[in-house]
Amino acid sequence: MTISDIPVGAKLYIDNGTTITEVSITSGSVTINDYTNAVKNLYLVPAENYSGTVALKVSSTSTEIDGDISAPSPQLTLSVKVNGKADTISNDSLKVMTDNGKNYNYVTDEVTVDGTSTIAMSSLFANVSNINPYDNGSPTAEQVVYSVKGLPAGFDLSGAGVTFLGGSGTGRVWSVTLEALKDNTAQLKVPNNFAGDVNFTITGTTTETGSGNSASHGTKPVSILIKPDAADSKMNNPQIIATEDLWTTINFKTAFESNDTVNVANKASGYEALETIIISADFLLANDLLLQLDGTGVTLTAGQNITINASQKVEFKYDNDKLHSDNSIDIPFSYTYTDSTTLVDGSVINTTSPVINGQLVNITFQAVTDQPFITLSSTDNTINNSG
Repeated sequence: MTISDIPVGAKLYIDNGTTITEVSITSGSVTINDYTNAVKNLYLVPAENYSGTVALKVSSTSTEIDGDISAPSPQLTLSVKVNGKADTISNDSLKVMTDNGKNYNYVTDEVTVDGTSTIAMSSLFANVSNINPYDNGSPTAEQVVYSVKGLPAGFDLSGAGVTFLGGSGTGRVWSVTLEALKDNTAQLKVPNNFAGDVNFTITGTTTETGSGNSASHGTKPVSILIKPDAADSKMNNPQIIATEDLWTTINFKTAFESNDTVNVANKASGYEALETIIISADFLLANDLLLQLDGTGVTLTAGQNITINASQKVEFKYDNDKLHSDNSIDIPFSYTYTDSTTLVDGSVINTTSPVINGQLVNITFQAVTDQPFITLSSTDNTINNSG
């Protein structure tokens, strides 16, 4: 039997019942002698990644016992349909970045993300331009699509090539095409002022364009760290009405405001808080002011700055040299604040602002009428009425 029009890259194997032997193919043709007796099964293995129909040409001759060989039979077409099978994805390793001794697939900071409120999904891969299906023929034999699941509430996916498939909460699912990754149109939308870690999963799938055969290739956990920035808050200048001669409490926390949240209940997404107040001892000494922290007087030393924890109770009043003074005064101070987030594993990341100068606390003292007193000295007012 003669088989011809065998495609380049295809192979034939003979199974004689005990062994399987590859048949040597020459110029796309092979002749198998004694086919009836020598061959129990004949196997065609198409070229790697081939799918479609192979049209083989087959003819045969017969040999009589006396050795007489017949003329070749007319060629027949033997059509072999090869169904496509989805292959793996090549070069889609995720990026690995280390921060605080932990591995993440992407690390950035809040101030960077706040600019656009997005992160490109391509940033998660080691080299997105190298991702391809193993069967990377032209025209494209296979399509690559990634499924994204497990995004926390407030996060979303958008862009050309991104399709929301349904679900709610962390059960929401999106599909993202390989083209959307390579073109940077697939974007992870991040809530405003978010800081912390984000964890979800991504699963790659290949689909044969011809046969429609599809295969998934393992779910990969993804972890992103967005570090806090301590860049969204400010201090207003406290305005205080005080009473002369009495200790006056300054609540600096009430003058602290932020575009970020200041609620510790939001620690999983980051919150900002006043950390320290810094006041010059020289200024207090020069203006006859006393300082008391948590009810204890502070010894003022010339040339030093006093760093006050924002949680302490801060009180001022004039000393004895200005006793009963109702002069208003502006006390200059500096401050720092922190941006903190608690990660999924319970660890905390803090970022502290630089020292910020130029603030004033204005104290207006209200005069108090003091209790008057009179001191009389004793004199001898005896009248002598004698003679």
